[in-house]
Amino acid sequence: MEVITLVDLKNICYQFLRVRKTISRVRYAFGSFIDKMIKLLQCNKILFIKEGYKKYRWQNFSKTSTTKPSLEKEHFNKVYGEIIYNVIPYLKEKYSNVCDIDIYQNKKCEADDVIGMLTLYYSNINTSKIYIISNDKDFYQLINATVTVLSLDNKLSLTSTVHESINWKQEFEQALENNIHNKQFVKLPNKRKKISILCDPILYPEDVWVEILTYIYNIFLIVPVEPTVRAITKLSGYV
Repeated sequence: MEVITLVDLKNICYQFLRVRKTISRVRYAFGSFIDKMIKLLQCNKILFIKEGYKKYRWQNFSKTSTTKPSLEKEHFNKVYGEIIYNVIPYLKEKYSNVCDIDIYQNKKCEADDVIGMLTLYYSNINTSKIYIISNDKDFYQLINATVTVLSLDNKLSLTSTVHESINWKQEFEQALENNIHNKQFVKLPNKRKKISILCDPILYPEDVWVEILTYIYNIFLIVPVEPTVRAITKLSGYV
């Protein structure tokens, strides 16, 4: 069975910068973290998901403004760039005989949408164990027997979210059942933030499905080329 690890790259980089502060310390800690993650999860495929530029989800819906702890944007961008252009290529070469490592960005989608689509696809074909690495609780809606969400604690170690994620998903599913007006978002009781719905495959345009799955085939060879469109029709309802 394939063990596929999907990393919410921007979210994770933020966690490393919050704790380690400087580029050099982030670089070292990030490399050490990936080494431990490969051994712990026995993953043979790691995909770091970058944010897209053109976010289709927000073209027709206003985005809820959120307040995050302030970090200098310029400093974060330097750290983010160091991870993308130097650290990950180094790790890709270092672990080439152990684990396939790559970075993916679809300019039409946010990282959480790409992770949602890949999780839905691999859950449907039931050939993979999937780990999602992120401190974003929105991913809890995707958990099932083959999908696990792991977050980083204050020591930058992987920590299980099993009990919290099960309770969160139950609350989410109840809110989703009552969500009759909006197919893009759902609002949990007593929560200000709107939750992006990631668990509905029909939400994603067919051309985006094809782009992402074709890319995954090209780097990992785990999605058939010719039937790429057919492979998603049953899942996404585009028959």
